[in-house]
Amino acid sequence: MHNPVMIRQRKYGGAEGWNRQADLVDGSDAWLVTLSDPARHLLLVGRRAETFPHFVVAFHNVLLPIAWEIVFDSLGRFIRATCDAILPASLNGRFVDFVDLDLHLILEPSGSYFVQDQEEFVKNAVACPASAVRMAWDGVRLARAVAESRAYPLDSSAERILGMALASAGPL
Repeated sequence: MHNPVMIRQRKYGGAEGWNRQADLVDGSDAWLVTLSDPARHLLLVGRRAETFPHFVVAFHNVLLPIAWEIVFDSLGRFIRATCDAILPASLNGRFVDFVDLDLHLILEPSGSYFVQDQEEFVKNAVACPASAVRMAWDGVRLARAVAESRAYPLDSSAERILGMALASAGPL
């Protein structure tokens, strides 16, 4: 069953980032969960529409400064997970909106992880209020805790969502 939404990423200060088509597959008090299917959804960067070859199950938190994107190949194998430090996301009609704070934790298939874009964040943080800077570092701390404990959404929740979506689509 399709439940289309557009995920809209923006930078702090309002600069446009990217937009990605997806289906909203779950929404709770804390999380907006979407699935982007490479056969049906596009990534929009500026005025360009791009295809992407992978499934993306995304978990945007509406209370905490984190958003996870868990990426799978066409056979459902885990490729990587990225946790963005964000201002908490919101659902506005058919739009999942969030502000990216430029810090990202990348989780590899091996289980190792690293924080990406720290230099860019430090350079851009001078234009951000102290509360946004604190929120970004809080997001990184939360992401590390989730990566180390394999808590939700790294507890196989994304695999279950992808499996249900593939099963409901019928035979391959």
